[in-house]
Amino acid sequence: MHARAYKIKGYWYFDPFADVRLTKNSILSFRMRYVPRYVTFMQNSGYPKEFKSRTRYLDLTANLKILF
Repeated sequence: MHARAYKIKGYWYFDPFADVRLTKNSILSFRMRYVPRYVTFMQNSGYPKEFKSRTRYLDLTANLKILF
């Protein structure tokens, strides 16, 4: 049996967004979330005992909103 525990250190992120009106009843929304660096630790009762990862994260989304 394996037991896992995850720990994520605190991190800074940038979260810019913009809304653009396409027509009278519709909006196009853009959003970006960028995390320049974060660290994840995993402790496992099996092998390996500890895993450490440093990585970056980027998420881009676009949404079309129709107003009624």
